[in-house]
Amino acid sequence: MLSDPLRAMRVTLAVGGAALVWIAAYAILNEAILDAIGDAAHALFFASIVVAASAAVIALVFRRFDRIRAQLLKGEALGRWRVTKQEWEAFARADGPPTRADQRATLGLILLFALAIPAAMALGGGEPKLLAAIALGVGAIGCLGYGLGRRQAKAVARYRDGVVALGRDGMLVNGAFHSWRTVGGRIVGARIETDEKPAALTLVYAYWMRSGEHHVTVRAPIPPSALAQARAALARLPRA
Repeated sequence: MLSDPLRAMRVTLAVGGAALVWIAAYAILNEAILDAIGDAAHALFFASIVVAASAAVIALVFRRFDRIRAQLLKGEALGRWRVTKQEWEAFARADGPPTRADQRATLGLILLFALAIPAAMALGGGEPKLLAAIALGVGAIGCLGYGLGRRQAKAVARYRDGVVALGRDGMLVNGAFHSWRTVGGRIVGARIETDEKPAALTLVYAYWMRSGEHHVTVRAPIPPSALAQARAALARLPRA
């Protein structure tokens, strides 16, 4: 993530606070609210309980991320080095095409399913106009996600401070922060690829979401002067 975890925590707490305000209003002004919006008030009340509870948990996660990030910024890391702007740009140029190819492949799959499934349902007797609208909607969401992904990739590729810091619970790469200190989070694998110019550290970590385990790949350039330090840091990195 490029954003400040502490800022994200504050936004999360604001959302949770708004939910708590609705819960309090529902309890104090129950009859007036029911007269105004009817049974929808009950649904909003239970939804607010879920939102408030979720916000509390998510805020704690962001608070933990902020502590890990602060430690890395202070130099409390297994390994820490800095790459120059020229080294970073050479790394970003080499790393860009595979990233764009993966994003295009994902978009292609979304568009394929957006067309194929409604088409099959239409052949089976479904309402063509409704299914066409669904296909367009799914396709539009896929294109929006692709556009946001490309924007994020460009932001990550832009040179900031060039600092790479690898810790036990997280990693900083040119201003982007990653942490596997979550429920079910773990490091899947980490290696140094010396056949690249410059050499690169590739770390894969996993975390759990409601849909299952998700994997994130983090890559960082290693200048020749930091190669020994990077190897030593990797040897001390805790594995699942």
